[in-house]
Amino acid sequence: MLRYADISMYAAKEQGGHRLCLYSESGDSAIHNRLLLHNALAKAFDRGEFSLDYQPIFDVRRGVWVGAEALLRWHSPEFGFVPPAVFVPFAEQWGMMQQIGAWVLQTACETAARWQRQNLRLRVSVNVSLSQMADPRFLDGVADALRRAQLPPDHLQLEVHASLLAQYADLIGDLAQDLDRMGVSVAIDDFGHGEAVLAALSAGSYDAIKLHPSLLSMAPEGERQERLMAGVVRLAHDLGMRAIAEGVERREQEMLLARTGCDEMQGFWKARPASAEDLADWSKRIAAEEGDTV
Repeated sequence: MLRYADISMYAAKEQGGHRLCLYSESGDSAIHNRLLLHNALAKAFDRGEFSLDYQPIFDVRRGVWVGAEALLRWHSPEFGFVPPAVFVPFAEQWGMMQQIGAWVLQTACETAARWQRQNLRLRVSVNVSLSQMADPRFLDGVADALRRAQLPPDHLQLEVHASLLAQYADLIGDLAQDLDRMGVSVAIDDFGHGEAVLAALSAGSYDAIKLHPSLLSMAPEGERQERLMAGVVRLAHDLGMRAIAEGVERREQEMLLARTGCDEMQGFWKARPASAEDLADWSKRIAAEEGDTV
């Protein structure tokens, strides 16, 4: 009975507290699985189970590789490959995201610096969480990661999810201005999906918006969709920002982006995520075939 009561109490706390939760076998199983996930995630960092893949980003007009988005991966001995959409919300909830996020930032900066030494002049993009940005030491952490990696700040782009901008416009806007003074660019991720963020765009020095794949899902079905894409791209340009399309999976979508003036794109049509080493080798092969360097 005490164990059942403890499980119910744990469930009540997960739901914000100040509520009544009744024990059930299905709830027992769900909470047991979360406890297993919590224990595995707590050990994952020290056991070196995290890694980064990189999704290449291309200049639409020139067709050249200009950067890459760092993508966090977790391969757990207990659970196998765990998608970020599964474990990142728990890591945020359990207070682990600051440590993980700092590691991602440092590793991505070191990768970009290594690419530079290989004559690959690429910008690396790193997603940052709310808990990272709320930390008073966040800006110092960014500066320290750049210094330790010896990476010029204009080769780092931080990505903030649009839903966070809608809720924390002042905090993120101030940070964006400070990062701009450091020379680090800030992009708004998943723009065009979920809560509106138009009013918040004027609150900070943002350098790019990343268009949610849903904006391409219907394209190029008709003139109306093309006008929508052109309008979003024009909005970005009028505000002095680049427009980066995500989820590009077909040549027709690439052609649409070229017609509407979109600046950059990423997606399976051009390249799938891969390790830093594999991408460097891939770039060298492409350069050798074209008789040039990226």
